[in-house]
Amino acid sequence: MPRTYRLKKILTLPNLLFILILLIGLFFRLYKITNWFEFGHEQDLQSWIVKDIIIDKHPRLIGQETSITGLFIGPLYYYSLILSFLLLKLDPIASFIPVTLFSLATIISVYFVFSKLYGKKVGLIGSFIYSASISITLLDRWAVPTQPTLLWIIWYLYVLISFTRGKFESLPILIVLLGLIWHIHVAFVPLLILIPTALVISGKNILVEIRKIKKHNLIIAVIILFLLMAPFIIFELRHGFQQISGLTKSLSDEKGALTGAFKLEVILKNIDRVLGSILLFGYLPTLPKFWIFPSLLILFFLLVLLITKLKIFKSGEAIIIYLWILDVALSHYMSKRPLSEYYFNNLIIPGLLVYSLLLSAFLKFKKGNILLISILILLAILNSNKLVTRSTPRNEYQDKKKIVDYIASYSKEHSYPCISVNYIGDIGMRYGYRYLMWWKNLDVISSGSDVAVFSIVNPFNISEKEITYRSADIGVIIPKNTTINPEVCSKPERQLIPLNGFLN
Repeated sequence: MPRTYRLKKILTLPNLLFILILLIGLFFRLYKITNWFEFGHEQDLQSWIVKDIIIDKHPRLIGQETSITGLFIGPLYYYSLILSFLLLKLDPIASFIPVTLFSLATIISVYFVFSKLYGKKVGLIGSFIYSASISITLLDRWAVPTQPTLLWIIWYLYVLISFTRGKFESLPILIVLLGLIWHIHVAFVPLLILIPTALVISGKNILVEIRKIKKHNLIIAVIILFLLMAPFIIFELRHGFQQISGLTKSLSDEKGALTGAFKLEVILKNIDRVLGSILLFGYLPTLPKFWIFPSLLILFFLLVLLITKLKIFKSGEAIIIYLWILDVALSHYMSKRPLSEYYFNNLIIPGLLVYSLLLSAFLKFKKGNILLISILILLAILNSNKLVTRSTPRNEYQDKKKIVDYIASYSKEHSYPCISVNYIGDIGMRYGYRYLMWWKNLDVISSGSDVAVFSIVNPFNISEKEITYRSADIGVIIPKNTTINPEVCSKPERQLIPLNGFLN
């Protein structure tokens, strides 16, 4: 009897609905996973770092170098890839396993956080939109070190809203989040200004409230913080505080091409893009270039005002959302770094919260549940259509793997002790081959007349008559020289330089 009772308690309608939502999210993220798997410089580099840890037995204190010279991302993401790489025999497509797990963890977190703060109905709405949004899905499928960004943001939002309500039990979570910034994205740092804002809104004395938090929770959080930051501290002590110096220098280095009103216009358009793509990616009309009015941003602000007036959202929480967007806009405007569309994605979670609260308002009206369900079904259909009709990306993992397989087979057939590879085409097309060639046991050195030189051509029609094999737009030209000197394979001066962003 007790077992039956526990089972009924677990298999409630909200829980069953959430399991269905989780399965929808899993389907969106695994659909044609091999065909859509991108393999460029980021994926090539991260695979090489994992190889450095597993094969070369080199424990890493850092990951790849960021766009800030001298500053590296933390190694946590790369360590998360190790088990999946081992399970799939070092196949770089193994990256999709932890990336998918991060995504599922974010869906679960959205459900938990929204339910905890605003009730299970909002949690179900928010997690459903997150699971079925094609724009979020494509972002979640991207295998890069910054992939856990939205997972970090959902918990940061939880901390901020809790603080505005005068509840500080989430302080240990904040401490852990601070330790994760270096491992995920230093662009989170400007968002930290929202913490004192939330404390002011709460109207409580934080020093008094901290005493109410369980001490063992704080101690565990501080220990985790220290463990997360230990690689950074050790690296800085070994290398004369290189990263701190690089970060400090970047604050004064002018590298952004945009300035003034045009820069502000680009920032506002990016904010518009993110806020609009959460629900209707690919369906919103393309505005003419001369249209500079931030339509969706203004509409979003009005929606926040509306749900505040409906008493679904507290005014203090609305202030946090307003200031969040303002913080993103100002930090990018003041930054001397080049603008990147990816840096605006931290707005997805605040946007998702506002849309979820707005949709939950329909439940206050007669037959509002029918309207809500109809809207969610329509969103699911529209996003599913974008998913299944999306064309397969060309010249990515599958095509590059076929090219490398061909080169490896040809090299083995002709007993080449080592080879060289020449790239013909745009400079960006040379990325995504280094790790695959190592994985296929190809010893690649620099070019010369004493080694077999393969040419990878993209697009193939640059030298269409010369290619002997192609996959998608990539072609291969086989070596013309037949005299190979095996001694050059081991010469130090002929070894390839490390991948851009890799530091041993």
